[in-house]
Amino acid sequence: MLIVNNCQLKQFYQECQKDKYIAIDTEFYWTNTYRAIPCLIQVANSKRSILIDLISYKLDHRSIKKILFHPKLIKIFHSARQDIELLFNLFKEIPMNVSDIQLSSLAIGYKNTPSLSKLCKDFLAIYLKKENQKIDWRNRPLSESQKNYAITDVKYLIPLYKKINLLLSKLNRLNWVNDRHSKLLDIRYYNQKEKSAWEKVNFKPKYSCELLLLKKISEMRERIAKRLNIPPKHLLNDSHMIQICKHSNKENNFFYFIKNEKISEKIKKIKHKEFSKGIEAIESLTKEQKNKLRVAKRILKEKSEYYNVHSSLIANKKELESLVMGNDNKLLLGWRYKAFGQYYLDLIS
Repeated sequence: MLIVNNCQLKQFYQECQKDKYIAIDTEFYWTNTYRAIPCLIQVANSKRSILIDLISYKLDHRSIKKILFHPKLIKIFHSARQDIELLFNLFKEIPMNVSDIQLSSLAIGYKNTPSLSKLCKDFLAIYLKKENQKIDWRNRPLSESQKNYAITDVKYLIPLYKKINLLLSKLNRLNWVNDRHSKLLDIRYYNQKEKSAWEKVNFKPKYSCELLLLKKISEMRERIAKRLNIPPKHLLNDSHMIQICKHSNKENNFFYFIKNEKISEKIKKIKHKEFSKGIEAIESLTKEQKNKLRVAKRILKEKSEYYNVHSSLIANKKELESLVMGNDNKLLLGWRYKAFGQYYLDLIS
């Protein structure tokens, strides 16, 4: 059902009062902009699914927010990261009580993040057709095929959630996905993207000055891109940023590819300041720590195969390195201790 007025929104909100769950998805346009342009929000309760058109109708955002942020309802998504970012940009909050069934599926035997079509086929014996994935959702009016496509993205999420959670419960793994959901709902990812932008660049600095450059230039790039509402890589792509960050005697010859002179000058100042502090190698793993890391990787591989789960659900590379360096003992606590930590401690002792 396409919502065209605020009375329909209020009626749907009243229906949701009797439910435990709502399913949410969004459609947006995200090309050549920093932020996605919101076009459509799809919501389903146990009885019906609705489409909230953010372009054609002047709907009360407060009423939309009352539905999407209802404190007592579990909000079910599939691959929620971009949806939650879009909701944060619209409402300056992130919803609580969220379950991402794509994340949850990693604890029940899926080695890679499964598509909605895959989950519907495996759990509901329903075969989805997904022909319209590349359409421009800004265009109006919406065709019937577009409406059906959008509704399909939410109408099966509640039954999928119930089946996946039942299986998690039987395997005693409901808490295995808590960390993943906590990271998904960490507001710093959405309101402090500038600070963590450097982590997305595929570069491992060898020297402290390189790391500082990477952090500061990434943050500057993100802030300017946000202000101009353009993709950060349109200002400076990752490969050029890596060239700038690497220590070189020809450090000032890397700026010919930066079209904006002001940005070029800012980067030169940052680079000069950080290199003037001297070049200090970033502490690498000792021989003993490297041996521990090999042991940890071997156990991780064995245990992820034993439990038939995606290895990153137990630990990722950064977490393993933090463990062997003694910086973090998260892998030695809770369910991770039983699944991984105790075997690691036995072998290294």
